[in-house]
Amino acid sequence: MKYLFGDSTPFPMEENFLETACAASEAATALLRADEVRVVERKMVAEADDRAQIELAHFDAFARRSVETYGQPHDELRAHMGRAARSMLGEMREEIAKWREMAIAAAVETAALTRVLPTIGRFFEKHQLPGTQWSVAWGARLDGTGSTIAQVYAQAPGGLDVSLDVAIPATHTWAKPQRVSVIEKDVSIHLVKKRVLRKPRIEPELLDALFITEVIDLPGEWAMTLRRSQKKPSPGLRVVFSGEGAQEVRVSRVAEDGSRVSEPEIMRPDDAGVLRRLFARIGGALRALVPHRSKLRAAYFRDVNVNELEAPAEIGQLIVESVAPYVREIARRSNGRDELALKRTLGDGRREELFVSYATVLAGVDNLEPSHRALFDSFGLGASASVRAPASARALPAPAPTPRLVAPQAAHASHTPSPHGVSSQTPSSFPPPMQAPVLVQRSISSPPPPMAAQPPVGAQPPLDSPSSLPPAKLPPAKLPPARLPPARSPAQRPRPPMPSDALATQERPIFRLAN
Repeated sequence: MKYLFGDSTPFPMEENFLETACAASEAATALLRADEVRVVERKMVAEADDRAQIELAHFDAFARRSVETYGQPHDELRAHMGRAARSMLGEMREEIAKWREMAIAAAVETAALTRVLPTIGRFFEKHQLPGTQWSVAWGARLDGTGSTIAQVYAQAPGGLDVSLDVAIPATHTWAKPQRVSVIEKDVSIHLVKKRVLRKPRIEPELLDALFITEVIDLPGEWAMTLRRSQKKPSPGLRVVFSGEGAQEVRVSRVAEDGSRVSEPEIMRPDDAGVLRRLFARIGGALRALVPHRSKLRAAYFRDVNVNELEAPAEIGQLIVESVAPYVREIARRSNGRDELALKRTLGDGRREELFVSYATVLAGVDNLEPSHRALFDSFGLGASASVRAPASARALPAPAPTPRLVAPQAAHASHTPSPHGVSSQTPSSFPPPMQAPVLVQRSISSPPPPMAAQPPVGAQPPLDSPSSLPPAKLPPAKLPPARLPPARSPAQRPRPPMPSDALATQERPIFRLAN
């Protein structure tokens, strides 16, 4: 479906970008607010740690005076008091440590970082940033049902990588394995064939009757498995594309459990070209699964798990900067005041006008700190409603090229987002601002004055000397880490034997770009 600017000039993307802009603003606001709460968490943890260290200094002085007073008891009463003092010193040290742990737990109970992954998931499950490149991993379960699973992987500009599961509709073409002949007919390659009581020789082998049961089409990792059966484990071929631009193609024969039964054969140029063309067509067809993406599995920002990221504001800033040029241009070409407008071609000479107010796009931004609110100035939707940004700032990024079927070395260098990769669902309501935690400090009374020392009498068990007392220093305060998803799998990892071609997809949390 084609979209137009408000002045009826062509819009560079085939999606309702008004919904994308609202969802992006909502996600960025939530991430920036999480960053603000994270700053408050770190400050409160530091304050609790400092307060505990101050109290430990008082405790050290009190412990030394106790040792001086009861270190050399001269009678039974003084010895009894010494034992009581020793027990009290241990309990006091434990109380200070417990107070510190409770104060830190109260400071981080907002768990700001745990909100980052769900926020990113809510956006990418329905939308995408301009320039996002999509790739796919898909496999058949081979459990007798013929069912399949898939994941899609998005590379957004700026280093944000996300992995999402796919809810494949039961009626979808790729809800079950497809024959090679459905994608391309008369596909044959030359492979070594063993003969009874004769030497092996290279013979042509027709692939049309084989079923496609696994496809890994990711940046730096391309492979597919072809089997004789679509529902159960069966012998077949494993094709791996490697080398710069996937120029080298290796084919191995595999058994029912996926284990290799022959050494990989390097395909000669004409056979390699046939397989690259087939793989490119399969990859292009599988990209029809992108609009059916569902739950987020993992996300990384500049090669760091987002659950470990100390500054979620960086992702929020990236989202704002990605959509800002389009928001400014839509505002400049919209006829209404204080609203963004697009037109959608319906066919039969009819058009539909879509619009959203500035207030809706910027909802929740007023709750941010001034430095974070300033990021949204790039939208050009300020209180003065002035959207006449300088010409240099209004330039839109070049639109992505039209998808076409090409060989893997070109097709995988830059995947074009599916034109239907963004849902038209109305964006959800904006989250309320998170409240900063309140640190309650418990007062600890000053230590009592020391008792006068008495001359030693007899041999009584002394208290520890000041030099032998346990150190009263606490370990550095650390924010408790959030629960992390599994580690990423490296590119070109060895594939273990497995009876189901879906396992390679199911067990993969997220791809890792090849260096």
